Amino acid sequence: MFAEIDKYLDEYDGENAYRIAKQVFLPFDVQLIKGPLKSMKFVIMDFALSSLPLSGPTYSIDKLIVKTEAEYAGLCHRLAHACYILSNYCQTNEERRKTLLIEAHDACKKAYKIEPKDADVLKWCSIITGSLAEISGNREKIELGHEFKMYLDKAAEVAPDSAIYHMRGRFFYEVANLSWLERTAATALFGTPPTATIDESLADLLKAEELNPGELDNLLFIAKCYLAKGEHSKARTYLLRMKATTAIDRADEAMLDEANNLLKSIASTESDSEKQSTQKISERKVEPALSEGDKKEERLSNREIDETDQYPLVMSEFI
Repeated sequence: MFAEIDKYLDEYDGENAYRIAKQVFLPFDVQLIKGPLKSMKFVIMDFALSSLPLSGPTYSIDKLIVKTEAEYAGLCHRLAHACYILSNYCQTNEERRKTLLIEAHDACKKAYKIEPKDADVLKWCSIITGSLAEISGNREKIELGHEFKMYLDKAAEVAPDSAIYHMRGRFFYEVANLSWLERTAATALFGTPPTATIDESLADLLKAEELNPGELDNLLFIAKCYLAKGEHSKARTYLLRMKATTAIDRADEAMLDEANNLLKSIASTESDSEKQSTQKISERKVEPALSEGDKKEERLSNREIDETDQYPLVMSEFI
């Protein structure tokens, strides 16, 4: 029943995927349902459709029937996916972006209550929770980060793929760069401070690159890891690979802009290093030529040293 939604999701058409998902979405929270959903039928929500554009695809009432809990969970993570695509076109409208990600997060939590071991559910729970954490305040970010890691660990156990390795690599990167204040706040909330290293982050990101080469966000964070390790040449390699890619949405455009800025920063750093090296060489003192008198004095001094070497001191003479 999800073939049409999946078609639009595969085409990165978030608007139409969102429209169809909203047409069938359950009009009340799944936790209010008593017993299995097998005998239940769900129809179009008038209040949901009222906020949608009038043009675009629609389904007949017969196609808008969700009969099982598994189907409902599938609908929820597809709605979250559609919201995520739409949010990537809202980089300059943070309020709209956050609204979409909150809706996606709510849908993911409903799916997780029904199918806590489903690979797609865990994948989208991880993606959405991590994305929402990125644009949230400090306390909310820490709480969402803890939730994100929980989904991520379960997803890695069930069906690790390039997306899971990428997200875990990014999580390790962010944790490795936590400020003292952020680490202290996380400790106060959860008792144990999060720990991770840049090398752990890089290992997962490189694994993601091996499984699915050329993803912009993965290339960017690989470059950031190498920059953190001081390996500018390797960082430049991955940033230049990004420049050969065409942006699909505003999120991609933002990443390409960041890549360009990092390349400029690397070039500037290397230029400064070369200038400093050249300056040090030019500042080295050149010893002046010795006059004839100085040369004669140096020869006498050297002769005295040679004579001393011929008669080394014996410690017993002073005992």
